[in-house]
Amino acid sequence: MAKTAVKKPKPRELYTRPWYEVLTDLPGDAQPYRPHGACLDLFYCRDSEVLIEGPARTGKTRAILEKCHMVCQKYPRCRILWTRKVQASMPETVLQTFEDHVLPAGHPMTYGMRSHRTKYRYSNGSEIIIAGLDKVEKIMSSEYDIVCAFEATELTEHDWEMCQTRLSSGVIPYQQGIADCNPEMPQHWLNRRASRRQMTRLRSVHFDNPKLYDPLLRQYTKTGQDLIRRLGGLGGARRKRLFEGLWAAAEGQVYPNFDQCIVEHFTPPPGRLYGGIDWGWQAPLAALGAVLYVAEDGRDVLYVFYERYKSKVFIEEHAKALPSGHLWYADNAEPRSIVKLRKCGHRCRPAPKGIIASIDAVTSRIETGRLQVSKACRALITEMSYYRFKNDGTEKPVHEFSHAVNALEYMIMGIDRHARPWWKDDDPARRSVRDDPEAPADLDIEGGDLDFTETENAEAHE
Repeated sequence: MAKTAVKKPKPRELYTRPWYEVLTDLPGDAQPYRPHGACLDLFYCRDSEVLIEGPARTGKTRAILEKCHMVCQKYPRCRILWTRKVQASMPETVLQTFEDHVLPAGHPMTYGMRSHRTKYRYSNGSEIIIAGLDKVEKIMSSEYDIVCAFEATELTEHDWEMCQTRLSSGVIPYQQGIADCNPEMPQHWLNRRASRRQMTRLRSVHFDNPKLYDPLLRQYTKTGQDLIRRLGGLGGARRKRLFEGLWAAAEGQVYPNFDQCIVEHFTPPPGRLYGGIDWGWQAPLAALGAVLYVAEDGRDVLYVFYERYKSKVFIEEHAKALPSGHLWYADNAEPRSIVKLRKCGHRCRPAPKGIIASIDAVTSRIETGRLQVSKACRALITEMSYYRFKNDGTEKPVHEFSHAVNALEYMIMGIDRHARPWWKDDDPARRSVRDDPEAPADLDIEGGDLDFTETENAEAHE
């Protein structure tokens, strides 16, 4: 039986067809990567700091990995850093995407255990270093051409700025820091830094991911439809952040207007020195320094310019690091800690009790503009964005992540209830914390002398 001849297409017919028809003939894994929208802009961007943000699954991470892969092949002996807050979270997130979707199957750089991977070395001498910022000092002795921070909302601004100081390799024509993230609270340092135009902001959307949206048919793929349905079903701030790509505050936030108190730079004016302390061992001891400044019109303004935020440190060691000249208001649940700090030479007294009263006191200062917080107080600013009320109908906040916030509340409650205006206190009288009706009954245990003199007017710390 004679075989039927199959007409073979001429080679030129392949090239006369539109590119998208050629690509559809290839299996999914074999199709070349084609960036769209913000992901495409990232390839051409050479600005020193870039923030690529957007909802979940818009292809931000894939775009960064593809750009780094291209740069390493184009520029021999270049060095690139990939980082997250904790290195242990890299293998099953960033590295998995890089090895399964960016590198060709069976590439020599994928040999070995991914969980032990610390670098990728190309044949031309280029390197991609994998490190975590849980210990920033690990990257401080190296030089890089590009630094990529994945899930950058986990980082502090200090972490990011330390990474920028490492951009000095000079192998490629430009040095660049790239951060990718899903939006978080509006007052997050990434959003504020981009709003100040210190970073170039690239906004990605679901249309940028070809796996979710077909640009030829102009409709979502089956995978895209399923994802959009799931993300659209989220509620509250999660829907705004992961589906709409908005920087949205969490529901039930205790101090929703706190961001209006944050200032970039200020010099604390001379005045009385006060501070607040929230005790902790596993949780960090949070200490905030402040200056109470009384303006000529009689309106007092509280300037918060210092914070100490450390865990697993003894009180005696904290006492050496805390600035002198403050009157500290501390959590009254730890009277022994107050005694120890007092013995170390610091004036310290228990803060007045009352959760609702303290919230009202802080809210009053925020709404009347009598509270100013330096952006250097990173822990306080971060905690404020997560400090929210419980969902049980009560007016009680969640205290799982509020150490610096509580220190601020103790300080403001103590100042508003006990501090006297300096123009009415020319001759400060001695008082004893033992005479305070709200002080714990066992405050002067171990024979601690808790008498103190009100702080004299002093120059604030620079």
